Amino acid sequence: MFILIATVFLSCSKKEEEISPDYLLGNWLGITDGSYTEYFFEDNYFYYYSVSSGNWTKMRYEVRNDSMYRILDFPETRKEKLEFYSILKKFDENQLNTRFETLYRYRDSISLENAVYDRIDYENYDKNVMRRASAFEKYK
Repeated sequence: MFILIATVFLSCSKKEEEISPDYLLGNWLGITDGSYTEYFFEDNYFYYYSVSSGNWTKMRYEVRNDSMYRILDFPETRKEKLEFYSILKKFDENQLNTRFETLYRYRDSISLENAVYDRIDYENYDKNVMRRASAFEKYK
């Protein structure tokens, strides 16, 4: 009887899934606060581009076990402690769930990564973001 109770208890307890920071590296897209948004994650920083604002923002971040901590990257925030953002749930290699959104990995030469590093011009990136946003919202 004890073995049965212990087995049921252990199978019902929440297991923390550790997320490797390398898993986040690259380009992602999703709907954030009702707006199509693209993300580019690199070591220690990520950028996000929201269609509603029309520009990108840079943030410092850190992954600890299954949680993301972040803060806007401004000179005055460089010494501030990162703030808890969300638990991360890895669905598969191309999908990540947070408490706010579901992100999908995308691969395209016209990406936020290439726009951030000036490998493509902003107008070209913006035009392609609008195309992806329209297609994503149509099929979502």
